[in-house]
Amino acid sequence: MPNQPLITLISQAFTAFVIECDNEAEHRLPHRTTLHGGPPQSPWLVSSTMYWNCLCWLGDEGLTIEELERRARTHTNIDGMRRWGYVRIEPAPAKGRKVKRDSRLIPTTAGRAARERWRPIYGEIEGRWAERFGAERMSQLSETLGVAANRSGSRNSYCMPIMDRAFAVPEYDPRLNPEPDHSEYARLLGVRMARVLNSLALGFGRRGPLPLGMHANLLRVLETDPKPVSDLPRQAGISKEAVRMGLNFLIGMTLAREEKAPAGRSRQVWLTRAGKEEKELGIEVQRQLQEDWLSLFDGMGRAWELLDQIVGTGRRGSSRLFEGLEPYPDGWRARERSCEVLPHFPAVLHRGGFPDGS
Repeated sequence: MPNQPLITLISQAFTAFVIECDNEAEHRLPHRTTLHGGPPQSPWLVSSTMYWNCLCWLGDEGLTIEELERRARTHTNIDGMRRWGYVRIEPAPAKGRKVKRDSRLIPTTAGRAARERWRPIYGEIEGRWAERFGAERMSQLSETLGVAANRSGSRNSYCMPIMDRAFAVPEYDPRLNPEPDHSEYARLLGVRMARVLNSLALGFGRRGPLPLGMHANLLRVLETDPKPVSDLPRQAGISKEAVRMGLNFLIGMTLAREEKAPAGRSRQVWLTRAGKEEKELGIEVQRQLQEDWLSLFDGMGRAWELLDQIVGTGRRGSSRLFEGLEPYPDGWRARERSCEVLPHFPAVLHRGGFPDGS
């Protein structure tokens, strides 16, 4: 039996896949960042997740916001994509006014260039995985996840959606905006993993506890004994910004408490009694959800085994996923502390869509 739950294995595989795509995109695309600037006309660097929830759907003539959300089955950070230089809005909203649903998002020159350079990257990384992990193994995994994604309903988007402050995945309602499957995208491994994760997150959320993203990342590493806040990003595998956002939510719900440590200037946090009960409930719901998926979808047990062979522990030094995560020397991740563990559920935030909340 695999050592990690099915949800964890898919999440860590997806996160590694997107980070590998992001590193390649950063290497190829003209862009600006805080670290090394860039030409003023270049767009701000974002994750390739923003390609999947926005740019890949936009032809040169653009789409209305409503049409874009119907095709992608999720929303995008509209103002962010405008400020970052990928799209323009027509007609431009008056200062202080909300963008109308019938406004049109049109890719800029930089946006069109980014779209075309992003397009082949997903297939290329999929090819690298086939070489690294075995073509037959990856084919079996992709086929099984594709069947599960299609059979688990049409309420899941084609990417990991931007989460809210509780790390919840928004639910798409096909009755309001019917849109057929886009088979050219649905065949890609990254999309299939994302759709399965969306279905799992929605199934988890319908059973009552906090969102799966909150349970799998923050509640998982928090205890009733105080723990330094500074330790949480390393233990959860998500960014400091994602940790801060999640803690603010848990504290507001009285599920956790935070205060200054007895010595020094550091902060510490711990679960309240209600937080401990919520954590235990989430563990049980994840177990039940996994059992349901293993019984409902043929081949899911085999997919679990394949993912276990690919992901392992999800930790540096004992997971082959890290073979593809070494950033280019000029990449922003090369200047950061090396990731030691991958998230147990992708933390895609509004801040550029990076799967670890960066």
